[in-house]
Amino acid sequence: MTPSFNSNASSAILGVVVRDNNGFILGAQCVVSYHVASSFATEAQPAIHGLNFASDLGFQWVEVEGDSRAVVTKLLSASSDTSEISALIGEAKGLARNFRDCKFVFRNCGGNVVAHSLAHLRGELATDTIWVEEAPWQIELLAAEDRRFPPKPRKGDEFNSELVEILSGEAKVVDVELG
Repeated sequence: MTPSFNSNASSAILGVVVRDNNGFILGAQCVVSYHVASSFATEAQPAIHGLNFASDLGFQWVEVEGDSRAVVTKLLSASSDTSEISALIGEAKGLARNFRDCKFVFRNCGGNVVAHSLAHLRGELATDTIWVEEAPWQIELLAAEDRRFPPKPRKGDEFNSELVEILSGEAKVVDVELG
């Protein structure tokens, strides 16, 4: 999760990519989030957008990947958060309870290339944009490359392969990439 943060405008550009357990894009979203207090708050925003988007698409099992270890740690923590992003963490945890299963996973920056690229693409668009069962061609190409050559796990990466194995039979497993 390295969205673009503009401190002068207190805004951030966010890219969210929803993929199935095979890496195919089920939806994509790029938005500008306004009234963002800090760059740290910017790192938590995509989780909220991603969870709302996955819910709108009707998914019940999600795995949210983020590249901010601090944010993912807070999302995984059972203790109450008192940081400057506590309200955002609380909102994301509340949204997560609406799913049958929701996992938060830390992924180093290289693991979120598709979502990062989508966030950068937002600068070329006139408005916030949502795609369902598709994405811009540049993003589709990156996702196809990601399927062919998935990023190798690096030290500090976590992945719950058991979740994919259990749910890949009948249920849709959604990997919400946040950029």
